[in-house]
Amino acid sequence: MKRVLLLVAGGRTDIQLLVDAPLGLRRTPVNVQGTSLREFHQFLLSESQQWALDVDAPPPPLESGSVWITRSGSGWQSSHTGVSPFHDESNKLNLCTPKLSSALDVFLLHSELQDWKAVGVLVLNTHRDANSGGRETEQEPVATGPILALAAAHVLGVELVESGAFQPTSETPQSACFNYLSGRDALFFNGRLNPVVLGRLDVFLKTLATSGQFDAVATAMDGGIHQLNDYIVALAQLHFAEVYEIRTPDPVSGTTVPATIVYSSMELPPATLLRLRKMVLGLVQRQDFYGASVMADSVADLPDESGWRHAVKAVNALLSGLPQDTSIIHQNPDFIHFWLDQHLPRCAIQALRVESALARHAIADAVLFTLSFIESAQRDLLELRLRQYFPDARVRINDLTRHIEIAEKNGGGCLRKPAAKRDPVSRNKIVENGYHSIQAEFSSLIQPLAPSQEPCLKKSENRKSIQLEIMTQTKHDARWRDEFIGNEHLSTYFSRLNPAYNDNNKRVTLGHRFVSPKDIRNMLAHSNLSPADLGQIHLEFIRLGIWPEATREAGSCFLAQPEVQAILARCGIESAVQHYQKLVNGLISIILA
Repeated sequence: MKRVLLLVAGGRTDIQLLVDAPLGLRRTPVNVQGTSLREFHQFLLSESQQWALDVDAPPPPLESGSVWITRSGSGWQSSHTGVSPFHDESNKLNLCTPKLSSALDVFLLHSELQDWKAVGVLVLNTHRDANSGGRETEQEPVATGPILALAAAHVLGVELVESGAFQPTSETPQSACFNYLSGRDALFFNGRLNPVVLGRLDVFLKTLATSGQFDAVATAMDGGIHQLNDYIVALAQLHFAEVYEIRTPDPVSGTTVPATIVYSSMELPPATLLRLRKMVLGLVQRQDFYGASVMADSVADLPDESGWRHAVKAVNALLSGLPQDTSIIHQNPDFIHFWLDQHLPRCAIQALRVESALARHAIADAVLFTLSFIESAQRDLLELRLRQYFPDARVRINDLTRHIEIAEKNGGGCLRKPAAKRDPVSRNKIVENGYHSIQAEFSSLIQPLAPSQEPCLKKSENRKSIQLEIMTQTKHDARWRDEFIGNEHLSTYFSRLNPAYNDNNKRVTLGHRFVSPKDIRNMLAHSNLSPADLGQIHLEFIRLGIWPEATREAGSCFLAQPEVQAILARCGIESAVQHYQKLVNGLISIILA
């Protein structure tokens, strides 16, 4: 048995009058003349002996539309000739609930077929102070909730209770109404739905969901305040595992379409899809590709939205270091192909990450990616120069151990010999190529070959290899770096990130301390920097020339700096700004297509 909560919205047309008309018994919405609708509902609440509730299938609507009733002493009378609000001898008003009756009929039928049991019924109602002012409270149908709760209790055979006493269980199902608007509550605040009211509904439904009394929710939201109905259904979908929607005919128009009950999925209507694309577009324009990708996932199952969604996810995968989805890689648009080149230098993607982080003002990410860019660039340039020294050798930098391996193809076989008997590539090879000035610095990088780190090579490779540890953490390698890597822009830029320890002018001022940018990376990894600290770091990085002044224009932050452009150009990336702008603008175009 599935324990189900029935959630009903009540509004002005949910309670209707049964009237005697020339063609027989009919129903009609309540229209009050000479006073307010609220006064009529107050009468219903206070004079329960003067009206009766019919929970059977309601008759057809009145052919002429609706009937106006007016106050007559302590009762009411029709202003229409030939139409009486009393169709029996009791002189009582007879009420019916056409929407709820249709909803209950389909709910009971579904319960028999699916082994459902209505454990609880909640009618969402509004009952604000009469003197709170405004036309809304004058026309507020305050009796709708209690009367619908009474009708549901009678039809489903559950106990009718006050809202505060609502504690349903499988043994004692209950029906009640819940006033989500009360006191002096306003439905709208500053032109939008009141966040206080939305929060009250959220807490209420969350409490019901966590009570453990319900396996599913069935919502009947054709009545009530239509601006809230979608929000209430979305809240139910958020907090409950299973949500069903009961859709009923319009009781005013008298349509004969039968009521239905369907599983409520998170399918988005066309207008909502357009608004979602607009939000994704805004995130892309701010260069927040991760946020745009997460939001794009909400339409993952809609084939008509797959083109722009795949493009957004492809760009995020590129900048996040994620593998491209092989099922859609052929769908990646042209503007991303440049960045998917497998021979792209390491530092290129890091530069894009810095640009994106600065554009969306993610300072912590920008610090980490900036330092990663410098280290990646140093590897790329070192590898480039080594290939010039050893044009016929395999040059590979091991990013995990921060070592470089060079293996030359000179024939021979597996040479698993003691380290002392090995023949590493001679330092003189560097000298023979004309780099005498770096001989001393380079010699300090040669390391003995450890047997535990020497797997057998293929037979086509002679065991002539060396491993060079990249010495980037100390101040002793400036001359080696300048001459061996051969890029003065990298040296200049790197010196801003690794200044001399006694040069406080080149260090970041953080509170009363002077720290290097690399110290900040450790602080980000091992502690929690405050927003004030991150703001100070941002200003200090600008002062040191590591970052430019903040700007939102694509490619105008990190990639536009001359040093960064020179480093990327040295690594084979020309016009990085233009390529990045093409990436952003291409993504914007495909979202708008």
